[in-house]
Amino acid sequence: MELKHIKYFCLVAETENVTAAAEIIDVSQPYLTKKIKQLEGELGVDLFDHVGRNIKLNQYGKSYYKHAKAVLETLANAHDELNELKGTMHTTFFLYTNVSLYMPGLLGAFRKQNPDLILLQSSAHRERIIEALLEEEADFAICTPPIEHENIETQILFKDTAFVLLPSDHPLQMKESLLVSDLNNENFIITPVGYGMRDNMDLVFASKGVYPRIVIETADSSLAPSYVNEGVGMAMIPGRVVYNNQHLITECKKLADTDYLADVCLNWKKSRFKTNNHQRLMDFMVNYYSPNAKET
Repeated sequence: MELKHIKYFCLVAETENVTAAAEIIDVSQPYLTKKIKQLEGELGVDLFDHVGRNIKLNQYGKSYYKHAKAVLETLANAHDELNELKGTMHTTFFLYTNVSLYMPGLLGAFRKQNPDLILLQSSAHRERIIEALLEEEADFAICTPPIEHENIETQILFKDTAFVLLPSDHPLQMKESLLVSDLNNENFIITPVGYGMRDNMDLVFASKGVYPRIVIETADSSLAPSYVNEGVGMAMIPGRVVYNNQHLITECKKLADTDYLADVCLNWKKSRFKTNNHQRLMDFMVNYYSPNAKET
């Protein structure tokens, strides 16, 4: 049994399609099918059941996959540790988030203070973030609400509050602050389900029995103020963003009857080996969002 055969098996298990797996690793479908059959022959059991055009792990396959995946993770961690010992340090990191409004200050400060490291950010919905962490496509994630998964570690970075940005001619502009009930049946611009602002907004509204009218869903939360300025609707803005923008401070209304909007968390895969640079990045993010830190 060769290591590559274990990798082939795991990929087929994850795609549930031999043809798709073959395209990913650039081999022919008959070749990959032959290697899976050879592995099953060595083990003395079938690992997959055929379901229509796809295949799914059977009880033997599920058991074998759990251990095979652990072997591959252990070898990947060993490779990272050896590279660190050799001085071949991990210097490029991938950060996924579903709350991109919080990212500009973090990324700017990180690049100023860590010119020898590269931090690349991608925005994604919650389920994609979990997948990216587990598959080690992402080194870290900043996500809200907190991720609860047995293989993912979660640390709260900070808690945030809620503000509402209104069109300039909206009747609610007459009020100094708002109640959540004021927003019932109002037009809202918000991110899709799975993104932090939307998921937290839904929790706040559900707790008060309030149902706003979602008129625009956009994964780019930075566009919300532009839609509001055009009178399309209102938008929820995180307090941390408001307090760092003089224009928003004067334009936004605080929600007086809720202090909750978001528990914003740092996430990483529990079993992944962390190099010194991984730890350095983690410490930077925790310190950046600490109550005593001054944002830039």
